[in-house]
Amino acid sequence: MKKHATIMIIALLLIMPSISYRAEAQVSIGEISYFDHQMILNDNGFVLVNDTLVVVNEFESPATLPSINMTYPRELYDLIKAYSISPDGFVFEKTLTENSTEVTISPPQGYTIQPGDNVSISIRVYLVRTFSPIAGLNYSASIPLVPALSLPINRVDSSLALPPAIFFSTQHENFTSSVINNRWTLKGTFYNVSEGSFRTDIVKINVFEGTYFALLEFTEAKREFIISPLGSITVRDTITMVNYDNKTISKLKPDLLTEDFGGVMIIPPLVNPSLNPSSDANNKQVDLGTGLKEGERYTLTLEYPIRSTDFMKARDGLLELFLPLKPPVDGVVYDYALKLVLPEGFSAYSETEESRANASPMDGEQRMDIRLGLAWASQDIMPIASFVFIFALVALLIVGKPEMAEAAREIDIMVREYVETFKDRMATSKELADLYRKRQSGQVSKVEFKRTRQLLEERREKSLTRMNELKPKLVSLKPSLQEQLSKISDLHRDHDRVLRGLLNLYDQLYSKKVKEEVFDRFLPSHQRRINEIEESLSGGMDDLLHEVE
Repeated sequence: MKKHATIMIIALLLIMPSISYRAEAQVSIGEISYFDHQMILNDNGFVLVNDTLVVVNEFESPATLPSINMTYPRELYDLIKAYSISPDGFVFEKTLTENSTEVTISPPQGYTIQPGDNVSISIRVYLVRTFSPIAGLNYSASIPLVPALSLPINRVDSSLALPPAIFFSTQHENFTSSVINNRWTLKGTFYNVSEGSFRTDIVKINVFEGTYFALLEFTEAKREFIISPLGSITVRDTITMVNYDNKTISKLKPDLLTEDFGGVMIIPPLVNPSLNPSSDANNKQVDLGTGLKEGERYTLTLEYPIRSTDFMKARDGLLELFLPLKPPVDGVVYDYALKLVLPEGFSAYSETEESRANASPMDGEQRMDIRLGLAWASQDIMPIASFVFIFALVALLIVGKPEMAEAAREIDIMVREYVETFKDRMATSKELADLYRKRQSGQVSKVEFKRTRQLLEERREKSLTRMNELKPKLVSLKPSLQEQLSKISDLHRDHDRVLRGLLNLYDQLYSKKVKEEVFDRFLPSHQRRINEIEESLSGGMDDLLHEVE
């Protein structure tokens, strides 16, 4: 008996370390370090919600990340029509309860965060029919300025940005409004937000007379790429919309694949086609050809040429097309289709049509790649149209060399501006981190810290806005840059995430929420990760410059 007891004790002593380790590894994250809740209203009445959750593991052992619930007002359930989530493997799910709309963010099963590391979760959502007309040029909406989360949050930054020439007609406690990048923006910062706390306000806005702003629903849209036997490409965009504004709408701001709105042919139903008036073209809008009243549905077709060389190239004896999947409007399209129409004598080696529900500008970085080859009428005869197309395309490439040289110069200028803007943002980020260090060591006053931080944040935001403006233009001019720019964007998001984690760490040390020894333990991993990302970004910028040289 004593022998058995001794064996059992020894066995327990042997397995206790592994039991202890397993228990330690099962520590669960209990708070969110940072929640950035951005909302942007566009010209067509849609609200883009861009949320970033930063979770830091401050334990000394790996910690599991639980599912995170975000609670919104119940009426928003049917208004959430499009979403995206990253990193890969995370799942977005919305459910309707008796009193609320619940959005659940679930990590992959068994997802753990190592000690000192963090994860940044990005959720993008489009809301439809959020604002309602009041009277005249006034509108209102119930806006979730701070959604309720299932975990406490150390810091929440909330903002709502309006289109240019639209301003807030209501004030909101603990929020300030100011003009940022030509947009009136409502901003608020909150600390130590408890689990389940939320803030929903009635926000009222006023539109300046003569400003384009419409409350629209886009029920259907179709984008066709029509390749002619002469090698040119015409885009035909068909858009069906419903006006839910209380005013009559006669203009539309579409999202076209051309900057030349004066070359757009407007094809209204039952009316002769006409070129878009120059007065509308200058404002990047088109004339509907009618007055669309409240509740009315209307379908408009637009046709315009695009440069073939921007979307087509020859490779391995075949033609490759790169067709962007984004819809022709800035908003959610409930039923969207994209189609390629080929000339006689050509066939595709992949699908030439694609349909999707709730398409939105979030699809902008996706594309449909199609490879084309000759379709023989028989074993010995090639259709004449195929010869015409080939010779026309070769002629287009030869004759188009001066135009292509001009385009190359434009690309070179834009890439260099993109790189310089990036360098400025990196320098500003370093200044921001240095400012937090100086505050901790008492080298700057509270007033100076607050003022300098605001200036640096505005500079960083301005740089990011410019980079985001340049990216789609570069991809439009040179689709082959798509992959490089997407990688740079991903690295940039990682850099922002880690930088925010570092600044949050300084905030916690400054407010004495963490001890200095804990801070000293986590600081090297943050700094090391920032250096690694900056090195990768620097290499990406060198590759980008090399691509256009």
